[in-house]
Amino acid sequence: MITVGNADADSAVRALDELWHKRIVREHGANSYDFTHDKLREVAYGEISAPQRRMLHRRVAQALEALHVEEDLDSVSGQIASHYERAGMIEQALPSYQRAAAVAQRVYANEDAISLLSRSLELLELLPAGAKRDKQELSLQLALAPLYRVTKGWAAPELEGVLDRALALCDTVGDDAQRAQTLYGLQSVYVVQAKLERVQMASDELHTLYQRSLGTELPPFAGMMLAGARLHLGRITEANAQFAEIIAAHDPDQLLYLQESQGVNYAAHARAWQSHALWCLGYPQQALSRGLDAVKLVQDLDQPFNQALVSAYLALLQQLRADEAVAREHAEQAHALASNYQAPYYRAWAGILVSYALALEQPNEERIGRLRGSIAEFKASGARLRLPYYLSLLAQVCGKVGRVEEGLASIDEALAEARTHNERWWDGELHRLRGELLLMHGADASDVEAALLRAIEIARSQQARSLELRATMSLARLWIAQNRSDDARQQLSDLYAWFTEGLDTPDLQAARLLLAHL
Repeated sequence: MITVGNADADSAVRALDELWHKRIVREHGANSYDFTHDKLREVAYGEISAPQRRMLHRRVAQALEALHVEEDLDSVSGQIASHYERAGMIEQALPSYQRAAAVAQRVYANEDAISLLSRSLELLELLPAGAKRDKQELSLQLALAPLYRVTKGWAAPELEGVLDRALALCDTVGDDAQRAQTLYGLQSVYVVQAKLERVQMASDELHTLYQRSLGTELPPFAGMMLAGARLHLGRITEANAQFAEIIAAHDPDQLLYLQESQGVNYAAHARAWQSHALWCLGYPQQALSRGLDAVKLVQDLDQPFNQALVSAYLALLQQLRADEAVAREHAEQAHALASNYQAPYYRAWAGILVSYALALEQPNEERIGRLRGSIAEFKASGARLRLPYYLSLLAQVCGKVGRVEEGLASIDEALAEARTHNERWWDGELHRLRGELLLMHGADASDVEAALLRAIEIARSQQARSLELRATMSLARLWIAQNRSDDARQQLSDLYAWFTEGLDTPDLQAARLLLAHL
């Protein structure tokens, strides 16, 4: 106050004393004062001319900078930014707004961080157009991207818009590091939108960037989204091998860079995603261990968004493992975490799993309607990844209560989605469920058998042993009804003998019981 008012200490104290006696200001701790009423502040502020106000705001900002050493500016960066803005000093305000946003982000005040960065972009428009302004905008857009990913979802239009704008700016004013950061972000958008081929294109450009700027190959973690895309394309063994390479690499510097630039713990995400690949390939116990490793990793690091992420992956894994009670418990935990940490994408994901568990338990009109609504909410976010899988859950519930035509319609929609996006990892299960529903519908046995044989063929081509086991059990039951028990036994026994772990999981227990019956 002394610095701002160009007064000495004695004069400042006399002025404060007069205001205090008149009950205009009150003390808020040592050397801290405020107006006794907001109206008094408004009146006093209104009495100051515009030029005088701008000068005082400038002095306050400069005084705050002088009073706080560099590492202590975080606590007052928002105030400094606001005062410089009110002083009409936009260029000085922008770095402080960005610093204040980073402070808010560190304490997970993500909406505050978005508000501060959005205000910065608005102010930036007041500056003259040119390369300098574009460079500042690129920095702000890249800072916004991870915040939108957390608060709006991986496929949110706000996130895609920010990244598309950042990529355009990279063409004119960006460096290789900023372009790489943008491409990492676009990879994740494309994955969740199920635009899986585009992930390869972004990965190829990243590869070129690393070779040009550093003369090196892509670090393993840079391939994480590509590994996920390969899993969902049905290239499951390739994906699993790539996830394993990523996890084994463990590059702390690269992990920190990705955490700060993308808001995601790639080490935990790789473990969580690989758990799904391992289950598909027929390793249910390794899958569970990997999923639990991911959960422990983010718990130890206290990362709320990443806790919601790995919890959703674990809930889906438990549904794949087919223990209904455990799957429901994990789904509810994942939904609670995602709601608590305001992670809408994982809230929608877990919401589908919760709705499915409830509908499976009591498949009445209300609960089936809730499951449909959960899937619709997921689609409304712009996300499409795993939609064939989610639609198969609806088909299962419909089949359970004899609503076969609705179940078949869900399978048809799922297969159409799979064709549209080339998301093939779940095709084997979709054809198996189609066969089961056709059987319930009274279709010709040859049509049922054709669907189940197609399911087995797809699963084998992908080396998806878990899905092959389910389809083979369905076929064995059909053959038993046709007095072809020998064929059923041979088909199932060879496959069951392949499994070396997870023998207590429901699918493998069912296979063992079916073999005993044969």
